[in-house]
Amino acid sequence: MEEIMSRRAMGVRRIAILIALVAAVAASAASGQGKCHPPLTGELHVPVPGRSFSVLPSPDGCWVFVSMHARPDGTGGGLAVIDMHGAVPKLARTIPGDPATRRRAGMALTHDGRFLLLALPDRISVYRVDKLTTGDGNALVGEFRPQIPRIDEPPDYFQFAVTSNDRFLFVSGHNSEAITVINLEETRRSNFQKFSVVGDIPVGWGANAVILSGDGRYLYAVSQIADDNWKWKKVCRAPGAPPSAAPNHYTGAVHVIDVARAVSDPAHSVLTTTPAACDPVRLILDKAGKRAYVTSRSDYKVLVFDVGRLRLDPANALITSVPTRTGPVGIALLDSGKRMAVGNAVRFTGGKKDIEGVSIIDTKTNATQPRVAGNVPSTGPVDITLMANGSILLVANFESEQVTFLRVRDLPR
Repeated sequence: MEEIMSRRAMGVRRIAILIALVAAVAASAASGQGKCHPPLTGELHVPVPGRSFSVLPSPDGCWVFVSMHARPDGTGGGLAVIDMHGAVPKLARTIPGDPATRRRAGMALTHDGRFLLLALPDRISVYRVDKLTTGDGNALVGEFRPQIPRIDEPPDYFQFAVTSNDRFLFVSGHNSEAITVINLEETRRSNFQKFSVVGDIPVGWGANAVILSGDGRYLYAVSQIADDNWKWKKVCRAPGAPPSAAPNHYTGAVHVIDVARAVSDPAHSVLTTTPAACDPVRLILDKAGKRAYVTSRSDYKVLVFDVGRLRLDPANALITSVPTRTGPVGIALLDSGKRMAVGNAVRFTGGKKDIEGVSIIDTKTNATQPRVAGNVPSTGPVDITLMANGSILLVANFESEQVTFLRVRDLPR
C-alpha cells in the first residue's frame, strides 16, 4: 500500500511539474520572451542602410522589420530585417526597394504571422515572413497598384489596420483622402494576385493612423488636414512659420468608423469627425480603450481624448493636451499605460531648430493633466513601438539611419 501511495505521489508531482513547465512556456510566449529578445545592458543602436521610418517587431520578439526611405542620392530605400536571436540585435538582411519609389511608410503583420504588408506611395507590397527571415528566395508575393487619374498623384498609402480574424484590411491614403477597405481573406485566396477592394472610407487629407478598437467594432483614424467641403476655419500655420504668419490650412481630425458598416458600405461608415489641432499624425488607444492619444505635429503636443465621447459627444471629447518638443510623431504606451513615449523630429517642423528626442510622459500621476518626465536624445525619431514583452522601446531614427533599442526601465519617470 505504501508503495502504491508513493507512486501516486510521484505521479502527482510529475503532473504538477509538467503543468508548471507548460505554464512557463505559455507565459514566455505571451510576453515575447524565450530564445530571442536578448537582454540589453543599456541603449543600443543598429545601423540600417537607409533612412529608417517605421519599425515592427514580430510577436515572438525574434525579428524586427524596418521600412526605409531612400537617401537623397536614391540609395538605401527598402525593407531591413533585424535578427534578435543572438547576444545583441544585428542586421540580417536588406530587401532593396524599387529605385523609382523613394518612400516606404507603415507596415503590418497578418495575425497568423505569415505575411508582412508594406505601404508605399503607389502600391501595397506583400511579403512572406518566412522568406524575409530566412533569406530563402524572393519574399515578395504580390502587390496592389490601384488605377490613378494622374501618374503624379498616387494615393500615398501610409498605415494599416488588420482585423483580428485577418478577414479585412484597412489602409490610409495620404493623397486620396480615404481609407481603402480590402477583403484580405479573398485576396489571400488568389495568392495576392488579385486584391479584392471593397471601397473607400472618405476622410480628410493626409489620412494617417488607423487603429482598431479592442473589440473590433470601431476603427479610429486620423486626418492631418480637414477636407475643404467641411467648411472649417483655417487656423493652422505652415510648419515653422512665425506666430505673426497668417493661417493657411485647417486643423486635422479624428474619425470614428463603424467597422461592420465599413466592410459593406464604406462610403457611409464614418460615425463622427472631431477637430484635432494642427497636423495630427499618429493615434494610439490605452489598453482599456478609454483614452486616445494623438500627436499634433505642428502644435508640438499630444492630445488626450475620451474615447466614449469621441463616439457619442465629440464636441466634449478632448480632455487635455501635453506640450512636447517640436515635431511629435511616433507614440507608444509604456508600463501598461502608466507612461508614454513620443518621438519628436525636427524634420517635420519646417526647419525650426530644437533638440530632437523621445519625450517620456507620466500619464498616471495625474490622469487629467499628464506631465513630461524627461527626454532622451535621439536623431530624427519617426515611428516608435514597444517589443511584445514591454521591456524594450524601438525607435526609428531617420537622420542617423539606425534603429535604437531603449530599455524601458531606464527611461525617465
